[in-house]
Amino acid sequence: FFSVFTFLGDRVTTDDAFISRLVSEHGVVAIPLYVFWPQLMFWLLMIVPFILCMFIDQLAFMLIAIPLYAPVVAVMGYDPIWFWTQFSINMTLASLTPPFGYTMYALRAAAPNLISLKQVFDASWPITWVFVLGMALMTAVPGIITVLPQMLR
Repeated sequence: FFSVFTFLGDRVTTDDAFISRLVSEHGVVAIPLYVFWPQLMFWLLMIVPFILCMFIDQLAFMLIAIPLYAPVVAVMGYDPIWFWTQFSINMTLASLTPPFGYTMYALRAAAPNLISLKQVFDASWPITWVFVLGMALMTAVPGIITVLPQMLR
């Protein structure tokens, strides 16, 4: 985000056209979009929310990321329903994983005092792997996500 905000200077804007132009002209100069394979670019776009949502709230990250990601998603030609579904699942997964995993702290607070925080984190690993396998499956077979919206059109 540093390179994008460097071009903004001291101004903060919510103008979509400005952000789109900023990303297309300056924000991705260091990463030419068409050099990467679409799958590699997808995973690069997913690693940022995964890491950041371990530490910050999902809504706060979405307010920052969506205006920056939307032009990139459009340029890369990803189906918006598919991409944003994967994005949401990814953010949810990040909130379950260490080092912070604030969802785990909430679960521990709701559990009886007999259960330790370590037990809660240990019990979260199977569901974490289910999430990871589900995301891999939905990446390999995008129709899992897009079939119902296409039927409703």
